[in-house]
Amino acid sequence: MLVRRLLAISATMKGSSPVFIVGEARSGTSILYRTLQRHSSFRPLRTNLVETEIFSHLRRTFLFGTTYPESLIRFMLDDEVVYRDFLGSIRVIRVVNALAVGLNLMFRDRSDVVWYANLNHLLLRSYFFHAARARGCRRLVEKTPTNTIHLHRLWRTFPRAQFLYVYRHPVDVFSSYRRRAADDPAAGWAARLTPEDFCKAYRSLDRAGDQLDARPREPADDQIRRLHTPAGQRIPTDLRVPERTVRAAGVD
Repeated sequence: MLVRRLLAISATMKGSSPVFIVGEARSGTSILYRTLQRHSSFRPLRTNLVETEIFSHLRRTFLFGTTYPESLIRFMLDDEVVYRDFLGSIRVIRVVNALAVGLNLMFRDRSDVVWYANLNHLLLRSYFFHAARARGCRRLVEKTPTNTIHLHRLWRTFPRAQFLYVYRHPVDVFSSYRRRAADDPAAGWAARLTPEDFCKAYRSLDRAGDQLDARPREPADDQIRRLHTPAGQRIPTDLRVPERTVRAAGVD
């Protein structure tokens, strides 16, 4: 019964078209995230800018419970009932993950075979299915910049998804980190970020984002209109995109 329900959810979500905002942090992704949530197609019951960071939790699926992971609960607007339904839907996956804990620690995220053997694609579909229900939105939008390195897995899991990659010049990004360190006493990590470490991380994300370059780029406003305007629906004039480059891609 549990397996049939999970497979039914998976089939539904495989045909859905969620939107994932990715790109380097400090590049305007949060502004775009907030902007999209103001539109009726994406509007949740209340504005919520939580990043799920879901890929960072997948090696510990067997530990998922009513209070963990916190980011997944908060993205569901702290709806305990729906989150418990999600946990119930992934019981089989949690058992598989517990049995594979040694392999997961050994390979981490490097092996696609191990990643799919853990049924992580089914977990992602179930989570975002229940998240859309908890958020009360017609179409789901999620923003986690670090998902950039997992684009190929998101693509395979949601073949009709759309991805918005926000690009900002690396000098501006690094300067933003420095300003954050100066303004926020709790951001000691930003103060310790060296140019060498930043460049290494930036190149890694930018190479992952290059997967989107197979699709044509469009001006940011054109992208938002294409996302927002089914036939006969007007786009509000105050919905503006930050002055960043937006790469978009989807698989039809």
